Formats: sequence, C-alpha cells, structure tokens
Amino acid sequence: MYRLESSTEHVHRGVTHCRHCGLSFRAHSEEDVFCCSGCEYVYRLIKDEGLDRFYKLQGGKGQPVGSGVFSKRSYEWLKDLIRLSETEDSRSSELELSLSGLSCVGCVWLIETLFKKSPGTISCRIDVQRGLMRLSWQRGSFDGAEFARKLQSYGYELAPVGRKKDRGLGSIVWRMGVCGAFALNSMLYTLPGYLGMNETFAFSVHFEWLSFLFATLSMAFGGSYFIGRAFQAARNGVVHLDLPIAIGLLSAYGISLYGWAVGDGRLLYFDFVSTFVFLMLAGRWAQVVAVEKNRNRLSRLEVSAPEVEILGADGSFVLKEADALRPGDEYRICAGDWAPVESTLQSEKAQMGMEWINGESEPRVFMKGAEIPSGARQLGSGLIDLTAREMWSESLLKRLTDRKEENQDADKVVHVWISRYLITVVLLSVIGFLGWSFAGDVQTGIRAFVATLVISCPCALGIALPLADELVVAALRRNSVFVRSRTFWNRFSKVDSIAFDKTGTLTRLNLTLANPEELSSLDPESIHALSGLVADSRHPVSATLRELLMASGNWKPMENLEIREEIGKGVDGFREDDAWRLGKEDWVLGVSGESRTCFAKNGRPIAYFVFEDAPRNGVLEEVEALRSRGLNLNMLSGDARPRVERLARWRDWDLKSVFGEMSPEMKSDWLERRDPSRFLMIGDGANDSLAFASAACSGAPAIDQSLLSSQADFYYLGDGIQGARALFEARDARKKALRWLLSFAIGYNVIAGAFALSGWVTPLIAAVMMPASSIVSLAIVWLLLGRDDVHGRESRAG
Repeated sequence: MYRLESSTEHVHRGVTHCRHCGLSFRAHSEEDVFCCSGCEYVYRLIKDEGLDRFYKLQGGKGQPVGSGVFSKRSYEWLKDLIRLSETEDSRSSELELSLSGLSCVGCVWLIETLFKKSPGTISCRIDVQRGLMRLSWQRGSFDGAEFARKLQSYGYELAPVGRKKDRGLGSIVWRMGVCGAFALNSMLYTLPGYLGMNETFAFSVHFEWLSFLFATLSMAFGGSYFIGRAFQAARNGVVHLDLPIAIGLLSAYGISLYGWAVGDGRLLYFDFVSTFVFLMLAGRWAQVVAVEKNRNRLSRLEVSAPEVEILGADGSFVLKEADALRPGDEYRICAGDWAPVESTLQSEKAQMGMEWINGESEPRVFMKGAEIPSGARQLGSGLIDLTAREMWSESLLKRLTDRKEENQDADKVVHVWISRYLITVVLLSVIGFLGWSFAGDVQTGIRAFVATLVISCPCALGIALPLADELVVAALRRNSVFVRSRTFWNRFSKVDSIAFDKTGTLTRLNLTLANPEELSSLDPESIHALSGLVADSRHPVSATLRELLMASGNWKPMENLEIREEIGKGVDGFREDDAWRLGKEDWVLGVSGESRTCFAKNGRPIAYFVFEDAPRNGVLEEVEALRSRGLNLNMLSGDARPRVERLARWRDWDLKSVFGEMSPEMKSDWLERRDPSRFLMIGDGANDSLAFASAACSGAPAIDQSLLSSQADFYYLGDGIQGARALFEARDARKKALRWLLSFAIGYNVIAGAFALSGWVTPLIAAVMMPASSIVSLAIVWLLLGRDDVHGRESRAG
C-alpha cells in the first residue's frame, strides 16, 4: 500500500509547537506536529533540498505558511517588469519588488540561497524593515517568473512595489540626529555655569551665545515639528498630544530669551530646550517605527481594478483594467479570476465560487443568460464570456475592496486628560506669577511661572505613552498578533461584543477531508492519477485534495493525462485505455447515491471522500475562553443557515446570536442597528469589509488572503482565533500600566508644582527633575509591560 507519510515524533496531545514555524497550536494526535498543511509542505521541501540551516537561523519562531503555497498564480506581470528592466545598452538589470512572508534572518538566508541557485543571477538585497527586495541579474538569462513560483512554494510572495507614502519617519530621523548634536553641544557650554563658572570668565559670554544658538537651532529644526502639529490640530479643534510639548518649549525658550536680555541667569533654560527637543523626537521616532514595522509586515498594494480581456471594435480582445468596462461591453475572464462587475453569462455554463462575497462555501453553477454577481470567482478550467451590466465604480467588488480612511487623531481619553491638565497648569502658573508680583518680587514670579510650566508639563507622557503602546504591540507580536492602527486602543477600550465571520475565520477556508484514511489507502498509480485530476481544478474539493497530496510528499501528477472537466459535476482523466473520474457519486457511477465524492477507475469506485466544514484549530476552546470573559459573541455568515447552526451547536452557541445567508450589506446593517462602537468584527473575506467599516474595530487572519489583513486594525497569524483573546489580555495590561502612569504623573506634578510655585526651583533643579520624571515614567511602563510573561500567559497555557 502507498501510504501518506506521517511523523512518529512523540508529542503530547494539547498545546504544542509547529515543527516548521514554531507557532503554538492545539494538537489532536501524536502525528499532529504542524499547525497547517502549508507548514508541513514547506518543511518537507526544506529537508529535501538540504536547506536545514534555515531552522538554525530561524530561532524557533517563524510565520505560519498557510495554503497560499498550493495556489496557482500568474506571474505575467513580473515577466513584463523584467522585460522593461532589461535594456540593450546594459549587460545587467535591476528590479525592486515587494516581498511578504519574512519573519526572521533565516528567511533572508533562504531567499538569498534560492536566488543564487537560479541561473543568471548577480545579487539579491533584502530590506526586511520595508519589505522590499532588489534583484540584479544578467540580461536575458534570468527567469523571474520561475523564481517567484519557487519563492511561493516556500511561503513568500512577490508583488510590484506599491506607491510609497511618506509617513514622516525620514523627517523624524534627520531631525533627531541633528537635534541630538545640538543638545550635546548646548549641555557642553551650559555645564560650566552649573559647576560655578564666574560670570567674569573670559569665555562666559561666548558660552551663553553658543547655548542660545544651539537652543534656537533645536527649536528651528526639532521644536517646529511639534509646534506645527499642535497648531494644525488646534486649528481643527483638536487637543493634540504635541500641544503641551509645544507650550513647554515655547515658554521655556521665550522666558530664556527674556532672562538673557535682562541678565537674569535664573531664567535661562536654553539647555533644557535643546535636551527636551531631542528626547521628544526620540520618543516620537520609537512610536513611528513601531507603526511602520506593523504596516510593512505584509505586502500592501493599492487596490485597483482587476484586469480583464475586453472585446474591441475590431473583434479582438484587449487586456484592460476593469474600470474601462461599460454596460453592454463583452469581456472574458480566466480560471481563478473574479467577475469585476455584475454581468450576464454568455458561455453555456460556468461554475463560480461565492465564498469571497457572501461566505457561501459550495460553488454554484450558472447557465447561459444567468446573472453573475460582482466578485464571483471563476472555478472552471477555461475562459468564460460575459457581458457587463454596470460600471466598475458601481460594482459590489469595488465597494468591498475600497479601503476605509483611518482617523489619525490621538487617543481621545488622552486628549480630554491633557485638555483639563493644561488648563490647570496654566492657571496655576498665572496665579503663581501674579501672587509673587503682588508681593513685589516679579523676578521670582517669572521664575515660578516658567518652572511650573516646565516641570508640570506632561512631557514624560510624550515618551512613556508611545513606549507603552510599543511594548504592548511587541508582546502581541510575540503571540503573532499585529496591530496596524494608531487609534485602535481608544476604540477597542469600549468593545464588549465580537461579531465573527464563519467561513475562513471560525472554520477553515478549504473543506476538510473527514476520512483521510481513504486517501492513505490508495496505491501509487491511483495517487498519481488523482494528482493529475486535481492539479489544475479550482473546485474546493480539488483544492483540498491537492493540498493534502502536496503536503504529504506524494504529489506527482500522472503524465499524459487528458483532462476534461464537467462543470458542476466533476473531472475526467483519460490515458491510453484507462478512464479516471472524480466527482459526485451519482455522476461518477451513473447511479443515484449519497452526497459523497467518488474517485473511480474505468467505472469501478476506488475511494469515497467525505468533506466537512470543520472549525479552525482550537476555535472551540477560544470561543469558550472569550465567553468566560463576559463578551457577547455573534456569528454573521453568508453561508447557508443549516451549516452555520451546525457549527453553533458544537459549542452551545445561542442560536439567537447566529445568522446565516447574510449579504455584505446585511452584515453592515446588522451592526449599525446595534451599537457599533461596542463591536469588534473579525472576518477574512471581502464580504466582511462593509462590516469592518461599521464596527468600532476590525481584525483578520493573515494566512491565505491579504486584502482584509491590510484593511483591518489588526491581523493575526496561525490556524485559529487565538489573536482575539491575546488582544483582550493586552488591553487589560495596558489599562493597568496607564493607571499607574497617570497616578505617578498626578502625584509628581502636585509635589513638583508646589515647589515650583514656591519659587524654590532653580534652573538646575528644573533641568534634573524633568528628565528624572521621564525616567521614572519609563520605568513604570517597562516594569508593567516589558516582561515576556506579561501577555499571552493564559494563551500559552492553552
């Protein structure tokens, strides 16, 4: 017998780690050592190719592969880019591409090794931070499409470089570098004064001038960043986190100018200005880097109209983007492509997948003249002809793929706190100034005014809050959850309900073979014939069988097998005197039978396959854990209601919160009729994108489809929904840290403000207390959030 290979390494049933990517998952047997079939396939590939060094460099934690390695993709776009890159006047060519799937230094080594094995290559440079790869090769000797397919088989995806957006990181970096030099020089020329330098010293005046110069340059190059952002936000009626920073800088600099003009050294804060600007820029840099790291984790292209072949006036088909379609235009799409607009079928018959637009897992067969909905996927093996009924701008697919604009305002809770705090500090500063002035000591009043603003300015929050968010985000990354949105935490703080999509989120995107022993019992000839039958078919049954065969190492399609696909029934394969058939039992055997998939040779059944819509790994346990937190759980699916209810009954889900046969608009309307500010929507298909726009927060798995993971507030890796529980644990930890941080800030500012108002605070004390409070704030955040066991403890325990 030709059996599927299985691992014999002993593992305990329960939570274990994937042998390829290291991700924790719930094993159901001793042979269960991979979190998904994609990881199993790539693991075998790496072993067979002798690339074991990858696992030594990987460090035990990578990124799940998913089923993308089994998909057939066209790389015609890459052939065009390579052709355009090659010029007659150069012997070598270069091309920059977007690269996704990177997770460790082992990935870089593996890709570079695979590139070196390709003929005609020169160099491969990978920018992990930005998710880019620059290739160099000898003109006319490099097969880029073949290299892309090779990378895909290892779990990496190439794409054209999207339009780059300037998110301000470059501006912050050069400002930080320049202002760091200014701060060091300012302290250098101010320190002698603190150490007792006499004003009559020959270079004293020069030191003051230099301190003033570096403070002015710091304000011009660094302070202007915060002042400009605060002013712009104020014009829009928003109290920005940069506002107290801007007020502190302007006050310190302005009073320093006054003190220098009147010769009162007690009012000089030039060194503070330079140092403070640098520290704030460093904090902002850490914050922006954290956001960019998550944005670049996946390859994110701007969504544009898909390309289709449109019938021209001369009777020939021309490849154009779908936004050129007009009602009445005739066009055609290939196997695996989506119908971009609502259309009328002109071919005799077509088999279309609907899971992307309504979550319906079973393909549907359409006859000539039928209406094909926008977003339906062509599952047949050839071309189909269609007539457009609408424009691309009016289509459902266009609305589903439009990205929502993210509000860039900072945390509203912080806004309210800063607004009230600023009013209090300014009032106290004015009261202190007026009090001392009425007492006849204007100089002390000015010093008290400036010291109160400087010491009591919530500047430490400018560093501590970004650090808190970065530590939380880093802890989530260790649990394979990646937060993309800057405003996520404020919206997520109110969430107490979750709406789940079913297909691809709670259940596996592909069907699951319920009786794998039938596949294992096939002889070598039958395995090769079955591989040939499912090799090019896009039917969900074929996709599942192809994935299992490839992952097991038994993938070897039979040569010279003539394939004929019968839409809606199955597929035939002919070679010499043998006829192989895979499809519905009644069609394969010619007699009425059960709703099983039959595999036969020459009319004799060889195997009966039973497929089911199985839940993802660990979903049932995760649902129970979320429910135990008091969360309101709902299931919104476009699939048939009996399938949806069957999944709900597995975990005693209240059927009143389970909804099937819902269109994208119905999902969105369902959320809008409730309180969407309290809902987290988790889904994976374009049919969920309208609900994403309605819900307060959104999340998506990132294994098989990248569209929604690039639209969502967060995305997660792995074959389950563990990311949801990790987020709620992180939210609790973040709330605790912020409570401690704000408690310290209030206590510190009450005490420091009292000393400042009393007039006892000198410039030296102010210069020490400000960074000291920042250090304590950072220490509080680090102690509460910086330890590895802060987040995910419960998740790791299973």
